[in-house]
Amino acid sequence: MVNGQQEVRDRIYQFFLSTMQFLVRMLTKMGLTPNHITWTGVGLNVLAALLITQNALLAAGILWFIAGVFDLLDGLMARSLGLASPFGTFLDSTMDRISDGAVFAAMVYLFAQSGDPLMAAITALALLGSLLTSYTRARAEALGVSCSGGWGSRFERVLLIGVGLCFQVLALAVYILLALGAITVIQRMLEAKRALDT
Repeated sequence: MVNGQQEVRDRIYQFFLSTMQFLVRMLTKMGLTPNHITWTGVGLNVLAALLITQNALLAAGILWFIAGVFDLLDGLMARSLGLASPFGTFLDSTMDRISDGAVFAAMVYLFAQSGDPLMAAITALALLGSLLTSYTRARAEALGVSCSGGWGSRFERVLLIGVGLCFQVLALAVYILLALGAITVIQRMLEAKRALDT
């Protein structure tokens, strides 16, 4: 099941990468580096978070999706230019957590301000699931095993949050994110246990 999920995700990911090669060439000609792209993506996500606090959800959703494209571009550009490095990978991963944290915090604020503290708490739990999803993979890889299964990766988070914002179904998106996060963390824990116990 895990391998099937990863295969589907990889195919979708490769499709997006193949369609963005022209953007990589254009940005490279402009003298931009992968780190420039990473920081631009973070800036767009922070701006999206600010828009969420102002209840400008459609604009926030569009920015969130654009930032998601930048998130794919920085890694693609690094590999294309031969600039991939351990620090670049570390920076990209860290900035992803900052981006997720900013947008989730903005959603918590939005629900709290609208008089829905329960939804605010559920959103905070969804953020915890997001962070644990990334942590379980990083910790397992630090121990020398692969652990990338489940449907709650950042790709799915970007898609669900963007749809939730653009189509004004944010609460539904958060519920799905919470469920996917919990399931994915359990899947990755089991995956890591199998690998580490062999």
